[in-house]
Amino acid sequence: MYELNRLGDKSWYINCYAKVGIYQQTETDVYIIDSGNDDEDAREIEKILKQKGWKLKGILNTHAHVDHMGGNSYIQSVYGCPAFSKGAEAAIASHTEIEPVITYGAHPFRDARSRNFFAESSLCYDVTHSEFPKEVEVIDLPGHSIEHVGYRLPDNTVFIGDSAAGDSLLAKYPILYVLNVGQYLESLEKLKALKPGLFVLSHGQVTSDIGPVAQNNIDNIRNIRDRIENICSEPKNMGEILKAVFDRYGMNMNYRQYVLTLAIIRAFVSYLVDSGRIEGVVENNVMLWRKTL
Repeated sequence: MYELNRLGDKSWYINCYAKVGIYQQTETDVYIIDSGNDDEDAREIEKILKQKGWKLKGILNTHAHVDHMGGNSYIQSVYGCPAFSKGAEAAIASHTEIEPVITYGAHPFRDARSRNFFAESSLCYDVTHSEFPKEVEVIDLPGHSIEHVGYRLPDNTVFIGDSAAGDSLLAKYPILYVLNVGQYLESLEKLKALKPGLFVLSHGQVTSDIGPVAQNNIDNIRNIRDRIENICSEPKNMGEILKAVFDRYGMNMNYRQYVLTLAIIRAFVSYLVDSGRIEGVVENNVMLWRKTL
């Protein structure tokens, strides 16, 4: 953990749960891409910056989930540097109490308000801010979160955050978080069409060929879509769909998995309804979802 790995002339990454990228703008000036999960990750980032004699100029967040911006607050307390992200992600990073409401759909109960779900707030600006490094290309990749982005550095290294998951992670945890299934699929197709580069997945391999990785994610999303659609061959309420998904994928229910997986299932149900593949019907004041095709 926390090994520093060189990628290109101007790029590095720190190996941790969600890879932390480093953009070396000059010999001494750097930006980090995401900040880890918590203060522990942030302290390890701080150690590496000190060892290399680098001056931190800012944080480029791909999105505002805790494992990508959980170190923002500590880093800013040490370096006084700005953080940047896209639109709604910058707003959420600045007001992290928003994130569990998005996931849960209301003010969440205590165990759903833990650091598993949101970090301390940090001052985060939009990527259009004058202090954002203009030589860094911002790539819109929504779907995993509201305005998730990737960053292409001048040396053609591309940090894509959670817009795609690595093959080994998908094999182990196929039900990964997605907020908007349609947008997520569009972003994966966009990844396949991007000009060549060295692509860094936050949870997965570093690769120069992003196409097969993106296609594997597309296939996984389609498999989940089809399975939820088939679960609704007989009308089911949301709780019944949730149980069927847990049973099908061998998952164990707890507070965290309940909140996250229910949010994922709602995203797929919305996508299936909008696609005309399932529909909602009310029976005895219970909302049920059934297959239409």
